[in-house]
Amino acid sequence: AREDYTQALKAVAEAVRRDVALPRALVLLGSARLRVAEYAGALRVLGTARDSLGPTAAAGGHRSFARRQLAETHVLMAQAHERLRQYPQALAQAQRALEQEPSLAAARVARAMALQQSGQAREAECELWEALQQDPQCAAARLQLGYCQLCNGDAAQAVGTLEVLDSGLGILRSQLGAAKAYMALALDSPAALGALPQPHVLRRAEDAIRECLVLHQNLRHVWSEIESGAVSNPVEAVQRLR
Repeated sequence: AREDYTQALKAVAEAVRRDVALPRALVLLGSARLRVAEYAGALRVLGTARDSLGPTAAAGGHRSFARRQLAETHVLMAQAHERLRQYPQALAQAQRALEQEPSLAAARVARAMALQQSGQAREAECELWEALQQDPQCAAARLQLGYCQLCNGDAAQAVGTLEVLDSGLGILRSQLGAAKAYMALALDSPAALGALPQPHVLRRAEDAIRECLVLHQNLRHVWSEIESGAVSNPVEAVQRLR
């Protein structure tokens, strides 16, 4: 929930205040700001972390650990740029992450999200399959693949992809909630109704959306705002949760 990340943001900000030169604290602060949708602020902090980590990653000593942290920093920057709809910058940051850690699945997921949002759907799917080859247990890659398939009209494939996440193993509660939302949309599509056995499809869709609202606290909050008429653009409100 946003409240949890806000508390984390305060704690990490205090750590940074005590030691502003600590790269790990900066990365955590940037991550926390990203989770509460403070994207510009996240980029400023992550840029400082990147500048601090760069020389260490290129030198000896703790090079391997620093390279990993630097790659993670680039991934977070890619995510922030993607949320700001700055897709070329997001793609560039994801590429820099892969240059540091070629096997980092999270970098491919970030790259895929930017590709998908910039209209390169098939390229995005290829990136996600590559991520799953590198890390078959990467829930974020499978979730994003289901989203891509849903957006591309492959509802039946999306259902199959998302069903793998249904066990809840190795997946964040919010990710499972998002998977349930995508599952409900896929099951409710004409393509799925034509390709899957129909008797229980709509019931499954209804069950999925109910489970989604239990699992995804922020979506439940936005849903309440939509139902009460507190937001003027429901689509934009939901898209901010992606």
